[in-house]
Amino acid sequence: MAAGVRTADVVSAQIQELIMERKISPGEALPSERELALLMSVSRNALREGIGQLVQKGLLVTKPGRGTFVAEPNFENMKESLGLLLQLNQVDLIELCDVRILLEPRQAALAAQNIRESDTASLEQAMKNLRTSAHSATAHVQADLEFHNEISVLAKHVVYASIVTVVREPITRGMVFGTKVPRAIDFSDDQHELIFEAIMAGRSVDAENAAREHLLYVREYLQTQRAGVGVGHGA
Repeated sequence: MAAGVRTADVVSAQIQELIMERKISPGEALPSERELALLMSVSRNALREGIGQLVQKGLLVTKPGRGTFVAEPNFENMKESLGLLLQLNQVDLIELCDVRILLEPRQAALAAQNIRESDTASLEQAMKNLRTSAHSATAHVQADLEFHNEISVLAKHVVYASIVTVVREPITRGMVFGTKVPRAIDFSDDQHELIFEAIMAGRSVDAENAAREHLLYVREYLQTQRAGVGVGHGA
């Protein structure tokens, strides 16, 4: 062991490697504490500390009376961490929007390519919820998130969905609850409508272009907010 490296850190790294290599799968329990300590030739205290590090990272979860398990994929911890960074002004909403501009138009194009008759009902319902929620900022934010999340599902691209899910919510919520300017919901939902129609018709190029135009509008909104001028909201 290299000088200065703690046993617990080595334990944490070795267990993480097992998880990353899928030698222990999500939802699967770790061997007993006694077995692991013997297998890794470490003390139980070092083992517990190493496992604790991975619990803090969200890779492991302890279940009282049942043991320690590899965590199922979950973006909630990532979103909470990102939200904290935003509150501390360490992450810029415009930079997050730039990530959306890079990924979500392609996601919309994939949704248009992949959509099947059996998929249309959920997207139609998401669009309906957007249309009928303009009276309430809170309801409209939730409907907005659900609409974009539905597109992520239809795109069937795990990596895009993973990244976009994490960056979208802070922007959407921040645009509504972080400002007192009038909300231009109608304009935003006109853009949502164009994305919706293109996806439903299987027009991937139009879906991609409509999503890009919408996100450029979102970015413009964020910039005007920074300058102290309101143009509306809807993400």
